[in-house]
Amino acid sequence: MNSQERNRLWFGPYKTPNVRPGQMLLCAVRGRVSVDAISKAPIPWPLNCDSRPVFIVCGDLLRALGQESIQAISHHWAVGYTTVSGWRRRIGITGRNPGTKRLMRAWLPEKMMPINRLALLLSGKPAVIRAHAEKLLVKPLPATMRKLVRLLAIHPKSKRARQRLLLYAKRHRWQNPEYRYRVWTPAEDRLLGTKTDLEVGKRIGRSEKAVQGRHRFLKLPSVYSLQGIEPWTQAEKALVGTAPDITIAHQLGRTKEAVTQMRQALGRIAIRPDGQRPWTAAELKLLGTMSDQRLARGIGRTPAAVQAQRSRLGIQLG
Repeated sequence: MNSQERNRLWFGPYKTPNVRPGQMLLCAVRGRVSVDAISKAPIPWPLNCDSRPVFIVCGDLLRALGQESIQAISHHWAVGYTTVSGWRRRIGITGRNPGTKRLMRAWLPEKMMPINRLALLLSGKPAVIRAHAEKLLVKPLPATMRKLVRLLAIHPKSKRARQRLLLYAKRHRWQNPEYRYRVWTPAEDRLLGTKTDLEVGKRIGRSEKAVQGRHRFLKLPSVYSLQGIEPWTQAEKALVGTAPDITIAHQLGRTKEAVTQMRQALGRIAIRPDGQRPWTAAELKLLGTMSDQRLARGIGRTPAAVQAQRSRLGIQLG
C-alpha cells in the first residue's frame, strides 16, 4: 500500500471556502472568528491569526473530520496528527469513522503476521466469522485445517472452534496465499547486521521496516547509520523553507522532524501555515529603535507588519 492510497480521501471532493481575509466565519472549535490568511496546503484553508495561526474548523473540513482518516486529513490540510485528533475530540467525534475503518482494513493486514491476519478475519460478529470462514473454504487448505474451518462456519459462535483453528494454524505455520507472505531464508538472515537495514532491504528486495521487524523477531540489534538514510538531493534542499515543514515533508515523503532539522542546518527561517515569516529575536530587539518605515526596509517587511508587531508587544517609538 503506497502513500497515495494511505492518504486517499474517500468521501470528497472537499473545497476551500470562498472567503477573503477580513470576513467572519463560524469555527466549530473557537466560535465566530475572522479570516486573517489562507494556508498553503494541498487544500488551502482559512486561518485565524489572533494569537497564532490556527485553522478555522468549518465547512468541508468539518465534514471531513467525521468521515476521513486522521492520516488523510493531516496530508491534505498540512497539519499534524495531534492537531487533527484535538479537533475531533473538541467537536465530539470519537471512535473510528468510515475513512479510518477503510484504512485499517486495507493497511493493517500488510503489517501483521499470517496467524494474526487469520485471527483478525475470524473476529467480530458471528455472521462476519461465517462469511470469512466460507471464503477460506474456497482456497486450498490442508485436510485437517479444512475440517476445522468447516466446523467454524457451522458454529461461528463457538469460541472453542475458533481457538482450535488458530492453534492449528500457529503450530503448522500456515501461510495465507492471499497476502503472498514471503518466508525469510537462512541466506537472508545471514545478511542481517552486515550492512544498514536499508541497504540489506534493497539487496534482498524487502523494505527497511521488514528488515527491522526481522531484527526484533530474532532479538538482534538493528543497524542504524547515516549511511542508511536516503541522502538529500539539491532539489529537495531547495524546497526546504519555501513552505511549512509538514507540507514539505508530505511532498518529499520524509518526516516533519527530518525536514525541520535540514531547514535549521541550512539556516533558513520556518514558514508558518499562513505563509508568513515568523519574527526572530534579533528583529524584535530592533522594534522601537527607529521608524517603522526604516526598519521595514532593513528587515524585508512591510511598515504595517512592523507597526502591528510593535503595537502587539506594547513598544513605543524611541
